[in-house]
Amino acid sequence: MSIMRYAQIARMFLQRRWPSYLILFVTARCNSHCRMCFNWQKIDDFRNRHELTLVEIDKISRGLKNLLYLTISGGEPTLRDDLSEIIKIFTQRNKVQFVTLPTNGVMPSRICDLVDKILYENPKVSFRIVLSLDGVGDLHDEIRGLPGNFNRVLETYNRLDHLRSKYNNFDLDVNTVLSNYNCGRVKEIIDFVDRTLNVDNHVLALARGNTREPQARRFTVEDAEEAIHLIEERSVRNSYRRRDSGRGIIKVLKLRMRDMVLETLKKNRAVIPCLAGRKMIIIDDIGDLYPCELLDKKIASLRAINFNMEKALFSSEAKKIKDWIIKTKCFCTFECALQASAVFNLREVLHLFAKFIKVKRKSFIS
Repeated sequence: MSIMRYAQIARMFLQRRWPSYLILFVTARCNSHCRMCFNWQKIDDFRNRHELTLVEIDKISRGLKNLLYLTISGGEPTLRDDLSEIIKIFTQRNKVQFVTLPTNGVMPSRICDLVDKILYENPKVSFRIVLSLDGVGDLHDEIRGLPGNFNRVLETYNRLDHLRSKYNNFDLDVNTVLSNYNCGRVKEIIDFVDRTLNVDNHVLALARGNTREPQARRFTVEDAEEAIHLIEERSVRNSYRRRDSGRGIIKVLKLRMRDMVLETLKKNRAVIPCLAGRKMIIIDDIGDLYPCELLDKKIASLRAINFNMEKALFSSEAKKIKDWIIKTKCFCTFECALQASAVFNLREVLHLFAKFIKVKRKSFIS
């Protein structure tokens, strides 16, 4: 990373009162029917939800300070025709350094065209394009509730893979959600990805929250531990295609985050103070502000206060919810919340340094 980028990141760490990580749900529309989806109620009700307009999203951006990280969520984010404009708003005004864009890969041509445009318009921003892959062949289609999804994901991968010769500011990742439906077949999925796809990172998430089918969350701690260790072994062994320090830092954070997920499962308690609502915030598709996507504790309806972000973030209601999170030692296995909490916790420095050494020895020695 350049000195300029390090300086920008350093300034964000000094913005102690303001969030540095935004997860923005840009739509509740979706063309899959995932059995382990936690957002299924909003998705099923999408016709009655009036999603944020580009003008409203611009107002949100104007009310925030600089952001380190932006994750776009949904629904299926690529169903928004103005997705590239949404992302450009935050990269230009809020100086976002890292953007994650997940997709189910159902629309190969549309997705590739969108990603091509986004990468072209933001050459100095690091992107993670994340393809969902929860099984090999029919298993993926069954979990995702859409016949033919698996083959479309592979076509989307092939199209995005071609963009690597054109752009060097993105990682092409795969995400697998561990659930009751694939907990015994994670090695099969990892082996397939290793053998068939040249991805930068294979990420594991755990089914969480109020899933569409409650049994989706029925897997054991041992199932999760085995899957996490398999993913970590693969992640440490395989070096990044891109050789820049920023990607190394992200890789270390992902590894540490998986440690915390497993520790949380085993101890069934918080292993780090959660900074949801402080350093990480959630804004859903209709402009409601939350500290976390798993907490039904709305801080504010931004539409009701004309998108006054300062008023919302530092209101008495916001303080009450943030204090509740700390006082109750609220915990979960939501990977983004754990990662955001680790980044801004000085006690995590030693853990992160140990992970960095491990990665450096196994991945970055030429």
